[in-house]
Amino acid sequence: GVKNSSTLNGAFSGSTTWGYIEFGDVVLGGSANGTGTFYFDELVVSNSYVGTGITSPVTYFSDTFDSWSIHGGAWSSVNGESAGHTLNTSTDQAKAGTKSLKLTDTDSTGTNGAYLTENFSPTISGDIYVRFYIFYPTGYFSGNVGDARRVLRIYCQGNRGQMSFKDKAPVMEEVGGWTGTTGAAITENAWHCIEMHITTPTATTVLEFWVDGVLNSVALMSDFSSSSTFDHIDLGDVAIGNGQGDGTFYIDEAAVSNSYVGTLP
Repeated sequence: GVKNSSTLNGAFSGSTTWGYIEFGDVVLGGSANGTGTFYFDELVVSNSYVGTGITSPVTYFSDTFDSWSIHGGAWSSVNGESAGHTLNTSTDQAKAGTKSLKLTDTDSTGTNGAYLTENFSPTISGDIYVRFYIFYPTGYFSGNVGDARRVLRIYCQGNRGQMSFKDKAPVMEEVGGWTGTTGAAITENAWHCIEMHITTPTATTVLEFWVDGVLNSVALMSDFSSSSTFDHIDLGDVAIGNGQGDGTFYIDEAAVSNSYVGTLP
């Protein structure tokens, strides 16, 4: 579980994919003879760091938003709905399947919007990953300049990590120091895959995120030592900061896992 202190860069530009691996007593090299016995166990090939624990990928919760038409689906609760904040499934847009979650704010204020909550029972120990797709129609950001539109909160009791979008850029934050990291701007009128990862709650909990399968260049470290497990998430039009909220956006293909989920094919 300890990273090597140096990294080797190789020119692999002549290839585009991995073909195969060799594993075992593969080659001795040009030195003395090799004798003796050694052992291997628990081999895993993955697209993300596996770690020292012997665990298989687990999907704790997922929703494609195709199987419910009005409110809630498998979620624990729906919050913040009003005449100016609506939440529903819609066939207007869909990353996959036929429907997505449609979130509309028409009150032109800085109040919080409508969102879904999933309570984990039992609570989740270890690393947690949340993957979802988001779609902002053309003109959304020009109508919400300066807004920090929060769409995801991951709670571990008294601590939480959260994801917002501000002027087309995803922003990852932790509550306490309110320190944030910002990714590259996304485009309107296109689906983008967002994935957020928070390591096991400790004094050195790490938060990081991917946009369309590309890891953000900066990870945020926070003291989550007052918590031991993740207890729930909020997803949707969770909160608005630094301005007013107005317009409609869409979310699809949400998943909560103990490993990196990644983009759809």
